[in-house]
Amino acid sequence: MDTDVISAAIDFGLQKLSFTEIKINQRKVVESFLAGKDVFFCSPTGSGKSLTFEIAPFVFKYLQKNDMCIVLVISPLTSLMRTQTQALNRKGIKAVYLKDITSPSNFEDSLTNLSLVDVKEGKIDIIFSSPESLIGHERKLLLDLAKKIFIKTVFVDEAHCIKKLPCYGRLDEIRSLVGGHVPVVALTATATEETKAVIKKQLCMDNCSEIMVNPDKKNVTYWVHNLPSDDICTNFRWLVNLLRGYKQATSRMIIFFRQIKHMADVYEYLETSLKHDAYIDFKEGGPNDNRNRLFDMFHMKTDDDVKDFICTSYMNPNANDVDDYVQESGRAGREPSQQCNAILLTYKRCLGSQNIFPSMKEYVKSKTCRRAFILNIFKTIVEHAHIPHFCCDICRLSCKCACSCEDECVCTNTCNQVLPKINTAIMSNEDNDDSDDNDDNDITELDDMFSSDSDSDVLESSTRKPQVIYSSDDEMF
Repeated sequence: MDTDVISAAIDFGLQKLSFTEIKINQRKVVESFLAGKDVFFCSPTGSGKSLTFEIAPFVFKYLQKNDMCIVLVISPLTSLMRTQTQALNRKGIKAVYLKDITSPSNFEDSLTNLSLVDVKEGKIDIIFSSPESLIGHERKLLLDLAKKIFIKTVFVDEAHCIKKLPCYGRLDEIRSLVGGHVPVVALTATATEETKAVIKKQLCMDNCSEIMVNPDKKNVTYWVHNLPSDDICTNFRWLVNLLRGYKQATSRMIIFFRQIKHMADVYEYLETSLKHDAYIDFKEGGPNDNRNRLFDMFHMKTDDDVKDFICTSYMNPNANDVDDYVQESGRAGREPSQQCNAILLTYKRCLGSQNIFPSMKEYVKSKTCRRAFILNIFKTIVEHAHIPHFCCDICRLSCKCACSCEDECVCTNTCNQVLPKINTAIMSNEDNDDSDDNDDNDITELDDMFSSDSDSDVLESSTRKPQVIYSSDDEMF
């Protein structure tokens, strides 16, 4: 296909999306599926993988001079699909989350004016759906759309889930339903060689284009903190102290739990412990809710631009390897100019659990650079030297950024980088016993241990609510 024609089609799509440019790797993906080739696209969270499916219907419409061009996006994340649907609708893009328009109970809550009739007539740009819906009760609909040649490309988001979720392992059925002529694009933030092989085999991607981006997020510092107790609420006392002491000036964070129950336990603990302090400008007569609360569950309307990512090690089976961790920690560091933290919290005896993969146990116990450990699993290397105190907690110990010695170092303080306040708070929790009587002392210690300017984003952070966002694996499907 002529390069100038492809460029014109891409420009048309960018205009429809109100964008002005496309990245090199995004363009490679578009060029590949336009050539009828399958694509394996591995690129870090926040790098713009979604643009490849958002622009797809419009490049096809431009090239085929046909308005009935549908792109199918398969994802395991219900909340994300709804968020993306609403964001695209606001731009004037005709996108639907299939379950919202096929289920009467969901349709009442749906914010779209589009209907199932629009889908059947090809008057839709993008369809979002879970694999279980397409394989199950929407199977006939998928066949009808395929027979009418409405579906131009199938995108499999979060493709690494093929290895772990049963219904994702049946995506080859969807491929057979839409026809072998329809290109499939697998999107994932990370993929080990083993995971990549599984994805390609399951999706029958024999001669696909591979577009791989180094998963190293240069603005993320990796930490592991060992907590003192098996009790999940006791282990989050540091968060109570941090929110009570700094309120809206607390750096914005997302805390990832493996189970909704654990998330609910900590949520209730924060409400009970903080009382009025859980809210900004608490009003005696109300209302006091998520509009002025300092913490909230992650949901469709949540602004997910966060500085710090925290993963608890209260893990359930089949969801706890380094691949998962890098996927999840990618929520931090979306803004390249902002230094962020990816923190793994471990509790007593967690390494004895049979549910935790050996690679994750090795990561926790590692005495060498955690970043290098992660990248080695993905068969990549650290491309650029990192300042040790911005690399990981292990490298921080050997940082000599403040050393001016010409020969052997005799400095008493070799690093002048102030410890991030969130780490200081967690470390204070590690050193204290389980008694709640220490809470007032904890706040004083935190005030003494870090200065008000220890984080560069305090002013920016203070304009956002909530400061703490919860998310869980249980929210899939």
